[in-house]
Amino acid sequence: MTWWRGSSARTVHDVEVLARKLGAVGDDSTVDALMPLLADRRDGVPEAILSAFGAIGSERAVAALIEHTKDDREAIRAAAIEGLGLAHTADAERVLVELARHDGEAGQDVAIAALGQLGSDRAVATLAQIATTSAAATAVTAIEALAETSSPPAIAALRRLVDSPNPQLAAAAIDGLPPGDANGRRHRPR
Repeated sequence: MTWWRGSSARTVHDVEVLARKLGAVGDDSTVDALMPLLADRRDGVPEAILSAFGAIGSERAVAALIEHTKDDREAIRAAAIEGLGLAHTADAERVLVELARHDGEAGQDVAIAALGQLGSDRAVATLAQIATTSAAATAVTAIEALAETSSPPAIAALRRLVDSPNPQLAAAAIDGLPPGDANGRRHRPR
């Protein structure tokens, strides 16, 4: 870890910039070198490192992210879950699906948004299920994640949700559709 001690990254901002750059080109040796910074108590440092791990997406990086989804600090837990959304691996998707399906659990909304980032068929199916079976606020979060995905299966799910008997969900689905595509209905601009 001598390369880190000798680096010019001394402020939280410097760490964040360095973590973004290392995330773009990093590998497991980068994960190993950055791991001790997860214990740094400065706000923003562990979060930046977890984001870099998500960008790296290796098995070791994803394992660290999964471990930190249980952290008692909300910001760390959220950063780990967001990192899983960046990782695009089967293990990351599995954990995100589990977290997204647990109503009321800390990090559920973050996991739902991260599934929207993944946009895989499994992620879209999970989001569509959450949108139809969860409490209104959680369902709206899932609908917003479907809209962010904007894949053909996500658009198809949004079209089905337009006919929801819950007007809040129907409105969210209409707002999530691309302009001019609301099953023939006019909708509000974003």
